[in-house]
Amino acid sequence: MVGLLPLCAATVIEKWQRERVSRLTEHMFRRLQRMPDLLASIHAPGPGNYGVAGRGILALVNEDRLGRILSQCSTKASS
Repeated sequence: MVGLLPLCAATVIEKWQRERVSRLTEHMFRRLQRMPDLLASIHAPGPGNYGVAGRGILALVNEDRLGRILSQCSTKASS
């Protein structure tokens, strides 16, 4: 399980951080739109995905994939 957890890395992106580097944020969203396979496999912040105070989470795995990883971890831990 220890080896899988770094694959689930995530970071919280505050609203002020997105505003401070707005050109970079726009570039990232345009690039992700051109790469639908990548966009489908990660959890990217964006309109509709912001939380409290406009925070977003950028994660290397999407919600479905994270669920599968954690279920594998719990299955192996209980064995």
